[in-house]
Order: sequence, then C-alpha cells, then structure tokens
Amino acid sequence: MNALLKKIYDTIVCYEDETINLGKELDKEVNRLVQPYQNLYNEQELEELKSKLYSISIQSERAGFILGVKWMMKLLLEIFMQ
Repeated sequence: MNALLKKIYDTIVCYEDETINLGKELDKEVNRLVQPYQNLYNEQELEELKSKLYSISIQSERAGFILGVKWMMKLLLEIFMQ
C-alpha cells in the first residue's frame, strides 16, 4: 500500500496547485534558514545545505500524505462500521 501511495503522491499530488504553493513557501523558509550561514559557508556548501533541507521536506511531505490517507481510511472505516 505504501508503494502505491508513494506513486500517487509522486505522479499526481506533487503537481497539484496546493502542493506547488507549499513548495513556494518552502523556498522562502529554506532561504530564511540558510540566511545566517551566508557568510560562514561558500556557495557550494550552501547549495548542499539547501539540498539536504529540500530532501527532508520532500520526504516529510510524502510521509505526511501517506499518513493522512491511512488516518482517513481508518476514520471512514470507523464511521461506516457504526
């Protein structure tokens, strides 16, 4: 089931307007988080840091989607079983 939900997220959900808007907010947050390190790291190190932050975010978004779908299914089952 996780593989199917990941495929749904990766091929459909990530292209939806809400997800794209979330990505724009993520860009702002990553830039805000990296700002204090501008003078401490060179450009390549900053890009590596940004890449790691984006990777964490993408994995978290996907995991959040999967968790949300599972909780929705549990809720629906509970509602229909009553």
